[in-house]
Amino acid sequence: MDKNNKYWNLSWWYIFDNLDKKSHELAIKQIWECETISSNINYLWKIRSEEIQFYTSYLVTKVWENKVFITANILNKIFATFIFIKIKKWKN
Repeated sequence: MDKNNKYWNLSWWYIFDNLDKKSHELAIKQIWECETISSNINYLWKIRSEEIQFYTSYLVTKVWENKVFITANILNKIFATFIFIKIKKWKN
């Protein structure tokens, strides 16, 4: 095991959950309360835990009607893309 690569100490579920939560916060600011309808994560790209924690940036790439498209970039490479859709507020 390569001791320089610390990605192995993170589960992929933790990585997905962390990226999804932070992207969701950004999506709420764009289109109100929403939920993830699509996600694409590059699981084959080896990353270190500090890269996830300190070098992740989020970019709203498109807002279209009731959807928002967000990319999570780590070290200026696209690591994940998310699509969120606005949740309708039902009247009683």
